[in-house]
Amino acid sequence: MRERPSLHQKSIIDYVIRKQQSKLKFRDCRVKSGANCGSDHYLVWAKLVVPFEVRLNSPASNYHVLSSRGAEIEKKDRKRYRLDLLHQESIMFSYQRKLETALENLPESEDILQGHNNVKLAIK
Repeated sequence: MRERPSLHQKSIIDYVIRKQQSKLKFRDCRVKSGANCGSDHYLVWAKLVVPFEVRLNSPASNYHVLSSRGAEIEKKDRKRYRLDLLHQESIMFSYQRKLETALENLPESEDILQGHNNVKLAIK
């Protein structure tokens, strides 16, 4: 921080630097004067919006495009699960029993991906 006592002015010379062509968008940028960095500088923090878009081409996926830009998400054959029913003791007990019997009969697998697929198929 630079001070000019004669003019009763203080100026902060700490910055956040980014590329001009960056896709990151700044929402807010502030200086935290309470944080001690061991020098005459202050902690500068910024809230950023990081745009993303993930394309899922897998035939087993439930969505085609996921986006942070508020784009429409196409759904195909999305299953709904009533997880709130698991709070009922009888349903929770029967589901636990079903999982135990399904997972007891799993074949042993050396490959982790094959083991994952076996568990996934047993739970369905």
